[in-house]
Amino acid sequence: MPHPWQDTELSAAERAADLLARMTLEERVGQLSSIWPGSDAGGEDVAPLQHQFTGNDGPPGSASGPPSPCL
Repeated sequence: MPHPWQDTELSAAERAADLLARMTLEERVGQLSSIWPGSDAGGEDVAPLQHQFTGNDGPPGSASGPPSPCL
C-alpha cells in the first residue's frame, strides 16, 4: 500500500502535509538548496535526477555569479 503522499486521490495539500511530516529537518533544508546527502557515497540513487544538474546547468545559485537571494 502506498504512503498517503503517493495517493493521487488526495489533494496536493494533504499529500504535501503527509510528506513533510515524514521528512527530517535536514531533508527539508536539502530540498530548498537541492543538496542530496549521500548522493556521492555510491550505491543507490537518493534522487531520481541527482546527476542531472552539473556545472552551469544546475538550479539557480549553483553556478558562478551572485548567490541566490533566498539562500
